[in-house]
Amino acid sequence: MFKKQTLAKSLQIAFSATTICCAATPYALAQSTPPQIIERIEITGSRIRQIDKETSQPIVKMTQADIQKSGLVTVGDLINSMTAAGSPDFSKGSVLTSDREQGGQYANLRNLGSERVLVLVNSRRWTQTVGGYTDMSTIPSSMVDRIEILKDGASAIYGSDAIAGVLNIILKKNMDGGFASTYIGQNQKGDNRTQDFNFSYGGGSEKASIMFAFSYNKTEPVWSKDRNITSTTFGPDHVGDGFGTGPWGRIRPVNSSGAADTKGFNYVLNHTGGAWGDGTGVDARNPANYHTYAGAAEDKFNSTSQMMFQSGTELKSIFTKGTLELTPTLHFSSTAMFADRSSARQIAGYPLNSGSQPDYKVYIDKDSYFNPYGNGVAGAGNGQDLFFYRRTIEVPRVSNNNNKTTHFDAGLEGDLSIAGKPWTWNAGLNYSV
Repeated sequence: MFKKQTLAKSLQIAFSATTICCAATPYALAQSTPPQIIERIEITGSRIRQIDKETSQPIVKMTQADIQKSGLVTVGDLINSMTAAGSPDFSKGSVLTSDREQGGQYANLRNLGSERVLVLVNSRRWTQTVGGYTDMSTIPSSMVDRIEILKDGASAIYGSDAIAGVLNIILKKNMDGGFASTYIGQNQKGDNRTQDFNFSYGGGSEKASIMFAFSYNKTEPVWSKDRNITSTTFGPDHVGDGFGTGPWGRIRPVNSSGAADTKGFNYVLNHTGGAWGDGTGVDARNPANYHTYAGAAEDKFNSTSQMMFQSGTELKSIFTKGTLELTPTLHFSSTAMFADRSSARQIAGYPLNSGSQPDYKVYIDKDSYFNPYGNGVAGAGNGQDLFFYRRTIEVPRVSNNNNKTTHFDAGLEGDLSIAGKPWTWNAGLNYSV
């Protein structure tokens, strides 16, 4: 799947060809062979155009044929399938995080950090977040001609953001006609349903070309509760371990320092159901409706039952690329992209207590109607404030993330001769937001 270019291999082929040539008959040597035209192209890891086989940097190349054979649908999936790819910085399973990068796809070569990998598109820097991360899911795989991966650091050429390596995604130069692909799949349990639709079309002439692509990808979440192995914090062999504050309401007296009085009572409301929050509490104003809290599993809550195991994402993007030959030695090219990505993560409701905000503690006031030991129940002047514990399972914590990315670049490139030597120059504008 990966093709590695080495100078040694090319030299070996050259020497073998020379040997065969020398062993030929004089008549064969006298034959004229048309000279082979070798085009010098731009190589990832060098600013000097050179013959493809001359590169001294260890470059791994993935072609469009390799991409189609892999069965993977996004550029990010392709890169992360490499042996050199480390653990993703923002995994779909990291539902406890709420970074703005969550939901995107990033390359983490050798676990050095995705912000230390430089991503280029046609040798130009691609859009990055404020933290320096490049979301590769914004690049449609249907328009990719090949991907060149420079696994060694290239900070001397590209800067400090290329310490871990460089990914250069080379787009197709032109396209005559259209291409469409559809991918629909799901897990055996029926969740994590994935839909991916890609459409690209292009056309042009010898001097001009234009291409555009539209892609839509949606991945639904996986819930921890739907599998026995993930339905509790420490697995099926330790079901009760990791259960936390329950939703039934636990009360204690308040000591002189404002904390829970550990020498006083420790009651939890009577209820039906258990650690999955599937029951109903009784009248909370009646002191007789409480029992001593001893840490029983049915008085706690399995927070995993409200958590996603993997978050879902939705991505819509449109991409266009155009080229124009102004003169035989002057070319204009431009690329534009807009992407709208949204993702959501959910974990269990917050385990509130009177000390959740240490500087602004909140108690069940002795004059509260709901205080079972307040003035309304115990009689005027006999009430006391209560320190409470309760998980708000009615309101799970949900983080919604929406990123809209716009990229535009345009450039001129030309050739000229100075003192009989060929020179190549280019100038461009790169805008991302």
